Amino acid sequence: MTEQEFRAVYPLIAGWIQKTLAEHASAARPVASLGFSRLPNYYDEKTLASATVVVVPKVPVPPLSAMGMARFPDFERMDTAGITYLDTYFIHATQARDESLHFHELVHVVQGHILGPEGFLAAYADGL
Repeated sequence: MTEQEFRAVYPLIAGWIQKTLAEHASAARPVASLGFSRLPNYYDEKTLASATVVVVPKVPVPPLSAMGMARFPDFERMDTAGITYLDTYFIHATQARDESLHFHELVHVVQGHILGPEGFLAAYADGL
């Protein structure tokens, strides 16, 4: 995907993310509330208190084809265990107690803080 293509679809993706986060806001819990024993060894208290997690039966993935990005059908069909949007990540219910998966998704939360929302999504899309 070229930078120009990404810039054209970014507002659609960002809007979908905001809508998805709003729809799940009542179920979001601070990661710190999960009581994992090892995460505090790697992430500071502020990160664990501000990052939130939503446990879901199916991890929400943006409808990229409907947004004009037909090149990512595999991503849309992926049955993923977790995905991060801004400071919130979604975990499949079967993986809710997998501390290593929470660690992985928190890496994306930190990356998002460093790169900013648009920069993170651009880097992620480039990796696809």
